[in-house]
Amino acid sequence: MVRPSQRDWARMFARLEAFRARHGHARVPALWPDRALARWVLRQRELSRDGRLSAHQRATLERLGFAWRADQARQDDLWERRFRALQRYRKRYGHAQVPTVKTRGKSFALSAWVLQQRSNFRAGTLDPERQMKLEQLGFVWDARDAQWRARLAELVAWRAQHGDCRPPVYLGGRRVALATWVTHQRTARRDGRLAADRVLALDALDFDWRLRPAAGAEERLRALRSFFRQHGHLCVPTHKQRGLVRWMNEQRALAAAGELGAQIRHALDALGFPWTPEEEAWERSFRRAKQHVDRGGRLSAGGGGPLARWLRTQRTAAAQGRLEARRRIRLRALGLLGGRVS
Repeated sequence: MVRPSQRDWARMFARLEAFRARHGHARVPALWPDRALARWVLRQRELSRDGRLSAHQRATLERLGFAWRADQARQDDLWERRFRALQRYRKRYGHAQVPTVKTRGKSFALSAWVLQQRSNFRAGTLDPERQMKLEQLGFVWDARDAQWRARLAELVAWRAQHGDCRPPVYLGGRRVALATWVTHQRTARRDGRLAADRVLALDALDFDWRLRPAAGAEERLRALRSFFRQHGHLCVPTHKQRGLVRWMNEQRALAAAGELGAQIRHALDALGFPWTPEEEAWERSFRRAKQHVDRGGRLSAGGGGPLARWLRTQRTAAAQGRLEARRRIRLRALGLLGGRVS
């Protein structure tokens, strides 16, 4: 005959089984809404600690993955909460590659947790069940390798569209991160730091390994100086001087990667070389203003067009002492600082 205490124990154990079936574990938090179940779990720990829990009951609980220590239960509960946060992240962004840069609040907590899972995995201390759950979400164990593979996929797409592996540093006024990555691959191979499998992957794309940081530099510099003397700006048209434009983009990529020689950097700086999207945009506006003036047009800062607004910005910056000396000189040479131009 089953005693009442045994029936009660079996009834609560059934509730624990239902909890596990729903949540995937038997680690009931101390503040769980089902307070009776939470108190029963705490009681089982006390009975086990005092040696008053039968061997059969203990074995039955352990088959469910019962947490005998309260601190273990809290840690397990925290793991589950972070895992649910990762599930929400994946649902929102379509992947489980949480950025691990320093952020604030919950984002930082999730990033730190992700780093800890990777550390545990490398150390061989990650529970196999947790490892499986993470992998089912598409969890990335080696973030750097995943990032490299993602860039490689970008390069494959670029080559399919453009026919080469040399993306420009800037495109549409924005920095192209792929260009800097490409330059890093060249320098890493040159220095013997690029793994053989990665070299093979890039070779399969007919990757151009030549850095060309100085090859023909003087000739290119002469061509750029000549263009500036002739046109008064550095907006070199791609359709007319593709080689020079490509070389200019290579210098930007080398500079971004910290690989550009000081001598070339100094020579380009002396020309007022546009290194950033903002500087390139300024050159384009200056070119339009110069073309307008060269055609004998009247340019007024009081107009409503983009060129007039740009001219007002330059005059305001000059009046406030914020306009670079080189830009001020070039604008004065066109008569664009102060009043209308005819």
